[in-house]
Amino acid sequence: MLYALTLAGLVFLFVTFWHFVFERLFSPAGELEHYTKWRIDIYVSFFLSLFIVSLLLHSGVFLDAYLAFANAYLVLFVVIFVPILYLWKTIADFLQSKWPWLKVFLGKIFLGKVLLYLLEGFRGKVLLDLFVGLAMALMFSLWFHKYTFLSAPEDASMDFAMRMNKCEEDRVCDFPGKDENQIPPKIVLLNIDDKTYDEWGKPLVTPRDRLKGLIEKAANDGARLILVDIFLDDKTAANCNDVPCDKVLKDYLANYDSQKECGGHKCPPIILIRRSFDNTKTGFFAVSKPPVRQMSSDFLGEKNAERWISSPTSLIQWTLPYFWVSEFDGRLRRWWLWQPVCENGKPKFIPSPQLLVASLISRKDKNYEVALKQLEEISTTRIDPDFVGKDSCPPDYGEPKELTDPIVLNDNFKINVGELSGGVINQRIMFIMPWVKEPSLSKRVSVSAKFDPVKGKQEIFTVYPVHLYLTSGFSPDPEITDSVVIIGNTHSNANDTHNTPLGNMPGMLVVANGIYSLFLNGGQIESPFWAKMAAESILLLVTALIINVASYFPQATNRGRRLKFLDWWHERLGYWPAMFVVTVIIMGPCLIYLSSVILRGSTWFYPFREGGTWIDFSLPLVAIFFHHVVTRFHDLGKEKEEAIKEAIKTEIEAKKRVAEEEKKTEKEKKEKLACQEELSKCKQNAQQLSLELQKVKRV
Repeated sequence: MLYALTLAGLVFLFVTFWHFVFERLFSPAGELEHYTKWRIDIYVSFFLSLFIVSLLLHSGVFLDAYLAFANAYLVLFVVIFVPILYLWKTIADFLQSKWPWLKVFLGKIFLGKVLLYLLEGFRGKVLLDLFVGLAMALMFSLWFHKYTFLSAPEDASMDFAMRMNKCEEDRVCDFPGKDENQIPPKIVLLNIDDKTYDEWGKPLVTPRDRLKGLIEKAANDGARLILVDIFLDDKTAANCNDVPCDKVLKDYLANYDSQKECGGHKCPPIILIRRSFDNTKTGFFAVSKPPVRQMSSDFLGEKNAERWISSPTSLIQWTLPYFWVSEFDGRLRRWWLWQPVCENGKPKFIPSPQLLVASLISRKDKNYEVALKQLEEISTTRIDPDFVGKDSCPPDYGEPKELTDPIVLNDNFKINVGELSGGVINQRIMFIMPWVKEPSLSKRVSVSAKFDPVKGKQEIFTVYPVHLYLTSGFSPDPEITDSVVIIGNTHSNANDTHNTPLGNMPGMLVVANGIYSLFLNGGQIESPFWAKMAAESILLLVTALIINVASYFPQATNRGRRLKFLDWWHERLGYWPAMFVVTVIIMGPCLIYLSSVILRGSTWFYPFREGGTWIDFSLPLVAIFFHHVVTRFHDLGKEKEEAIKEAIKTEIEAKKRVAEEEKKTEKEKKEKLACQEELSKCKQNAQQLSLELQKVKRV
């Protein structure tokens, strides 16, 4: 809850920043009061200073040395804030004073007239929403996605899209637009479940002789590749016919390269996993940096695991099953294609399990030696030669590196240009396969998918309990033939469960999803900047148009464009309910669904028909919503201010009218008194004249 509120607050501050910028620059010169200008200037300068400091904190050695000397971020902030405040206030005052002249100038040229026309009234509100949404999308694409704290909303949106695209036993998933090289191989999970675990006597560790038997049987049944998702560093005390069980497995692996065939087939590669230790931890608000993990050298109690690989081209290969887990919700979402590790005090890169599997099985001719040599050459010379050439191991790998050109593995598998670390959107695993439901754990479960409407569905995934596999009676077992076999534990004591966007799943299924994602997406999920900006511009424009029509339409009706439905809509809902319905109930789900279609691929949406492209609308949509909230409160404040001014004006006019009435009444009274005095004088004069006339008559 605290995280959600903090993130919402950050978006709100971002939107408020742009609102104040527009208010400061384009308000009439005399409209804003002096203290209001200062408050806006301080807020804008504060925001700009925070942004610059956040960039400098990750700019390199120069700033680290400065901070070590200053020993306070406040000093840096003040040093930046004061000149920015002066510079911003100077620019804002100049532009605000010149805005009337600029409007006159723009009104004289064609493009200026078009711009002024678009910025008027309803059109201006739509374009302002579009600008705010695109500004948030641009900031996120260029900077924010590197921060674990800020990438979580995009992660949540993609999680929802993956749940919409998942494959299940009773649901055939559809991935149209994939070419032959993007169709993943069939994967079989040999599951050491609770029933198998009980039959084996509930041992503390997986019995090595049983494991050797599983590997040998899968190889003889024609498996294309075998991956053992069980750590083999611990020594066991169990004996098998007076011979240590560890030795049974060791001898089999030691002689594996020298075998000519396995059950009449060419022996498949065997991939074993090793433990590793992380000496660093990425903070909530830090840039995501891949740690350089220390590889364990233990193998069945011995300290020389490397000797079990006779050469880089051995059929037995080591890898690290390590994935990026979110610091916030503990979900496993990302991988590294090449993992930076430390072995015997030297840094190196090793291929991830999914990359190693994909590279080997993409060899149609099964020439594994060529594939392994190619991976070795890429790991040492193509990824980051400077890192590999260091004399000691650094604590982390630093900033993500980018490939200068695509890496083509074998004849048909290509890794696109992009970042190779695990902290960005490119390295998201596109989970499509959830773990089987509880009633299905004791039986064989198969899942199908469609890649070509003409060919129809094909089986791509099977969970095969080991106790059923060992007693199937098939030799070779058709489920295993030409499949990628992953051996792993899911019994109650295995402690190998991971929280993912599709729920909890065992480690071997995480690796399987990684293999599927690698094939389906051509190496990594793409998020091309220009394609993303173009798509978001179109859809954010539609969103802004719908939101403004729903919330501001009564103002538009004053120009004579009336629609009864929208009149009914506004009369029944009002502003805030209408905003909630449009953004949360209508636009949010529609945009997330569209994102899931683009991610999966669709034949009717040609630019993204192959899928593997992610376009996120969550933060831009939230930014538009908050922009409306800020604008609405600002408008309400203006309306209140205007109402107060109108009330004061009305009161003044009323008092003025009262004063005028009183003055008029007083004047009338004076005139009446004057008339009465004149009348009295006239009466007196008349009386005097009458008396004088009487005197004259007597004479």
